[in-house]
Amino acid sequence: MTLRSRVVGMIGRLPAPSARPEVRRAVPTRMRDGVELLCDVWLPRPLDPSSALVLIRTPYGRDGMDLLARLLAERGHPVVVQSCRGTFGSGGEFDPFARELEDGADTLAWLSDQPWADRPISLLGASYFGHTAYSVIAADAGRVASVATAVTATDMHAAAVYPHGVFAPEMALMWIGGLLTQELPRLRRVRAARALQRRMPAALAAAPAAADRVLLAGESYPPYREWVKHDAPDDPWWDPLRRTGIRDRMPPATLVAGWYDPFVVGELDDHDALTSAGRDVRLVVGPWTHGSAPIATAVIRETLRALDGDARRGAAVWDEGLSRWVELPAWPPAAETRRLILDEGGSLRSEPRGRVDVRWTVDPSDLPPAAGGRGLNPDFAGRRNQRPREKRNDVQVFSTDALRHPLTLAGRASVRIATAPLAHSQDWFVRLCDVDPRGVSRNIADGFVRSEAGAAEATVTLSPSAFTVRPGHRLRLQVAGAAHPFHPAPTRHEERRLLSTSEARSILELPVIGGWGTAGGTLTRRMP
Repeated sequence: MTLRSRVVGMIGRLPAPSARPEVRRAVPTRMRDGVELLCDVWLPRPLDPSSALVLIRTPYGRDGMDLLARLLAERGHPVVVQSCRGTFGSGGEFDPFARELEDGADTLAWLSDQPWADRPISLLGASYFGHTAYSVIAADAGRVASVATAVTATDMHAAAVYPHGVFAPEMALMWIGGLLTQELPRLRRVRAARALQRRMPAALAAAPAAADRVLLAGESYPPYREWVKHDAPDDPWWDPLRRTGIRDRMPPATLVAGWYDPFVVGELDDHDALTSAGRDVRLVVGPWTHGSAPIATAVIRETLRALDGDARRGAAVWDEGLSRWVELPAWPPAAETRRLILDEGGSLRSEPRGRVDVRWTVDPSDLPPAAGGRGLNPDFAGRRNQRPREKRNDVQVFSTDALRHPLTLAGRASVRIATAPLAHSQDWFVRLCDVDPRGVSRNIADGFVRSEAGAAEATVTLSPSAFTVRPGHRLRLQVAGAAHPFHPAPTRHEERRLLSTSEARSILELPVIGGWGTAGGTLTRRMP
């Protein structure tokens, strides 16, 4: 045991260690095409024949998994950490998503020949290596006893590359920037990261077809070019990114998500599908962005519970309004729909008193800042003060009066926007916020849609949330005509018109419950 693993084990409230790990570095595993992938194999001593083996396949380096692997091995479980092809010494070329199914199957075959691997196999993964875990299940679900994934989804095309059917440049550019610099020597990596950070705003402002060259100082990244090229949602080119077919044969699963992570919509869609299919599934959702450190602790704790036969079901979700965890028997709880009308004077009311007819211009050279939300970039992702957005003329703001009673939201809100039909499509971005008694507004959830040309109405479904608006606080809705940098900036000046009249009302619909106790919830200060 190291000092670090001892401290993390205590902070994470993990079971006491029972073994001493032995590590075998850079063990070669041969794939069907002769390419060798490298593994680090962690074997606990003594080796308990009843323990499960944990398999992790990652493109981000085996060394980065050392602490996680040590914590699991110290508690009696063999761990295999494999570098995906073309990364960190593994042979071949890394072509994102292209070979994970075959390489996952070949890794299972290799494990079948190892004397220490004659035991149940559990998978663990996050983000891209959540996809590799799902690819192993797609290859042979019968070999997998359980899986724990975080900040990922079975459909990477819909969750990450083309959410809402529209390309996501911030996600793509942030990912390739990290990917292309991760194996550089430390000093060069730091310098390269700073250079990418300087070029990122210009890259995000560029047309998607040219953005990689802006970010990479004239160089292009071929996989990125393919992502932009294949923009049809039903293009079979995307099939390797889609693993939704495993949902009805998923082994017992733990899904760990963050309210401010780009994957939260896809991940909770997975949860709903698994629940509907009658699969065993545990959900944990915290106040996290994509790279938040507590995610790893949650994954390790839930994995050990599953491996030790103490797997929980239901859901543990963080309510930011109460600053409490809520343990629930199911997610989402049954909720009633409460409707608020976008009304005159920037009001949200249950009964309208007037009409709204507001117009503004979307200027591609002067767009609202992100100011938080579900992005990969830690510079602006998460829960943030909304003043930089709400002071602008191109962000429309509608607020309730101060609440007299708490209002608990559980699920996905939606907004129906009435507008004037135009000859071209229109982008709509909405954000739900909590405004404290001092007037500070912070984001809860957001959503985006690209309406079709000629549409007189657009419906935007927001990301899921579990949030209690306290008495004295107000609920606020922002409406904007662009979702940059999460989606491409418009290429020209565009007009937006928001209507809410007796003929066509714009309406916010909220999923409301009468407090967590009515849903069978239990509140705690610490993660359950």
